[in-house]
Amino acid sequence: MLHPISAVNYHIVSDIIDISGESIGTNRYIGSGGLNSFSIGVGGRVIDGVYIGGSLSGNFGKIERNSETSYRSVYSLDYQVNQLSVFNGIGYSFGAYFSPISALGIGLFYNISGKTRDIVEHHYKYYPQTVLNRDTVVTVRDYVTLPDYYGIGISYRLGRFLYNVD
Repeated sequence: MLHPISAVNYHIVSDIIDISGESIGTNRYIGSGGLNSFSIGVGGRVIDGVYIGGSLSGNFGKIERNSETSYRSVYSLDYQVNQLSVFNGIGYSFGAYFSPISALGIGLFYNISGKTRDIVEHHYKYYPQTVLNRDTVVTVRDYVTLPDYYGIGISYRLGRFLYNVD
């Protein structure tokens, strides 16, 4: 199964106001992209009343953020910062379901989230008097460790109704 986790989409423009209240430039912020998740699993009956299963899941995507400051004077320094973040990581889940009597069910699972890799590239561009002067690229590679988690649930069927607690 594939489904989106988040979406980023914004475009904000604001004036830079000096002490006299006059607009002397513009700030522009633009963001786009998003994160997605996928999972695939398998499970089955081991013996009567006992079932086990597992799944493989992952997160991936990219988010791009751009900011630009430009002034209305030839004596100022305009600049851009473009940031691209690329994420990917894999996790695992294992679970079991027991039904000791026909009306009672007990489920357990454990999820190992693993590490999500985050690669961030920063591009810095400076424009003195509207001429490209310098371009700097900084790349940062890092890992984010997501927490493992577990769960338990109990269900009981009474007639046509099923009651459960997780």
